[in-house]
Amino acid sequence: MQFTDRDIHIVQGDSAGGTMRQLLGPLSVNMYAHRDVLSYGPLTSVDKLDHWEALRWAFWGMKGKPKPDDWLHRRLHADRDRLRGAERVFLWFGAELSQPILVGWLVAIFKQLGLDNGRFRLPDLSKLSYCGQPVPSIGLLKLEELDKIEEWQVLTAENLWAYEALWLAVTSESAQDLNKFCAPESTHTQALKQAVQAYMTRYPMVGDGLAAWDRLLLENCRVHGPSTVRVIAHTMSHDMPYPDSPGDFYLFDRLKRLGEGNLLHPLVRLTGDTSAIRFCETTLTAVGERVLNGDENAIALNGVDDWIGGVHLNSREGTLWLHDGGRLVPSDVETGCAKS
Repeated sequence: MQFTDRDIHIVQGDSAGGTMRQLLGPLSVNMYAHRDVLSYGPLTSVDKLDHWEALRWAFWGMKGKPKPDDWLHRRLHADRDRLRGAERVFLWFGAELSQPILVGWLVAIFKQLGLDNGRFRLPDLSKLSYCGQPVPSIGLLKLEELDKIEEWQVLTAENLWAYEALWLAVTSESAQDLNKFCAPESTHTQALKQAVQAYMTRYPMVGDGLAAWDRLLLENCRVHGPSTVRVIAHTMSHDMPYPDSPGDFYLFDRLKRLGEGNLLHPLVRLTGDTSAIRFCETTLTAVGERVLNGDENAIALNGVDDWIGGVHLNSREGTLWLHDGGRLVPSDVETGCAKS
């Protein structure tokens, strides 16, 4: 593919950005990097960008992350004139869960800024794989692999509508909109449905009250603990049957949530320097063992206070949804079980 100085390139993260700079050379001045991971934490509409920014900064600030000095939406706003003159906008994204969500966010952002999103292009990665699986992120590919990408999908009006619908579903205050997106009668592509179904596994499961990744972390604590490095590494290497491959920061943060000191019944115990994976040890508690064995329910024990996109799961407010056989169902806060 031959690129010109009228093309815009958008990547997810600094790893992909570094490789792309090598690929594009002088044309990398037209590259933008997005550094937020939209599959984690609260989401809301971008109709009011100040509110959007405050919400995301409050979330990441609580996680100890520094405030970005180059929010992508601010850079796009500042460069609107250049973007209006762009011939094509290449979105260098893979299959990993956060990336179709990011496409939906960009569709909404361009619309909010009055920019034409009909120039979006997505790479055809079907001839490439990573460890035998669809490529989760461009940042995992080598320069010579990126150079082989020749085919690009032009996002038609129908494609753009589907990504916008995905964005509306994940930012909705009701989990029912995720169910509707994946319903059999829905006309969305199987790939987008799989992305949303992967997102739904971030919800606690019927039975034990654990989200899919939280349960896998506990299982690896039992088998590979107390080394937190080994626990995280084995969790990252697990092949989930859906396009979700969170990084070590997400998994370590979830692990720390399972052992927070303010929980009535922590499921793990973390010792050492809990600010760094390599200096921390993690052991499964007796309560965590019982939850894994199906003898206890994590939500009944500890309640829940978590954001998944636009939905706030909160025991005190009586709002709870559980993942049950590919659907999200309203649930009882006291027992952590699906309502009959």
